Amino acid sequence: MEDKWNLHGVWRGVQMPARPSGSDIDFLETQVKQLDPKSSRALIMGSTPEYRDLLMKYQIDTTCADYHPASFHDFRKHMKHEDRSRLADTDWRKMEFDNEFDIILGDLAFTMLNARDWDNVARRMNRALRSRGRSFQRIWLRMPGRYPDFDQLIKEHKGREPMHPFASLAYPFSQHFVKHDGSFDPIEVTKTGIKKGFEQGHLTKDEFEAFDSVWGVFKVVMHFPTRQEADAIFSARSAIEQVHFCEEWFSEFCPTYVLSKK
Repeated sequence: MEDKWNLHGVWRGVQMPARPSGSDIDFLETQVKQLDPKSSRALIMGSTPEYRDLLMKYQIDTTCADYHPASFHDFRKHMKHEDRSRLADTDWRKMEFDNEFDIILGDLAFTMLNARDWDNVARRMNRALRSRGRSFQRIWLRMPGRYPDFDQLIKEHKGREPMHPFASLAYPFSQHFVKHDGSFDPIEVTKTGIKKGFEQGHLTKDEFEAFDSVWGVFKVVMHFPTRQEADAIFSARSAIEQVHFCEEWFSEFCPTYVLSKK
């Protein structure tokens, strides 16, 4: 989050697991439908259209904390329901909500942060919850040694065709190229490692362009913690009620943490 960069310009090329999966939304819907539309308030960390759609479906008063107003407005084009959410033009590292929300949703919000910012944002998120509120944070994990061999991950990808290249390869690529400290620079990875795979004939032009059009212009260095690191960071500020895994093939990699006020 060092650069005030707009995601909306590349959103059409973004596929799950960089967006919530169908089973992710199904899980959240079981939670959202229990809210009282007359009194409940929701906060989305970002402007994720799938989350906004879900909350609009159940007529929940919704605020989007996003310091990219253009993304907030443009993402309405990706929604099915009329959008009545409001924008709070704020950086998550500086948000000052206090005991205001019954539910907080974040899709890769913490993944977009530097490791040094996690505790600060987790503290602010916990403060924003009402006493019985809960936060649902989907993140990407780092699994050392999960995909050490480039040729093998390409072979597995070919076995998943005709799946979209981004949906099939984003997880393996992230595990193969992530640095030991958990940092992951999409532009660097695309312009070096993934491009090299294309030049050596491992990837087709369409497969390479599926990443070059998204990660190749993605001006945010992401952070992938291990499961143990994520548990420690979240539990320091909130109570971990559950760690939910989606039903798609990449489920082990991108859980949703269900957190309550501490």
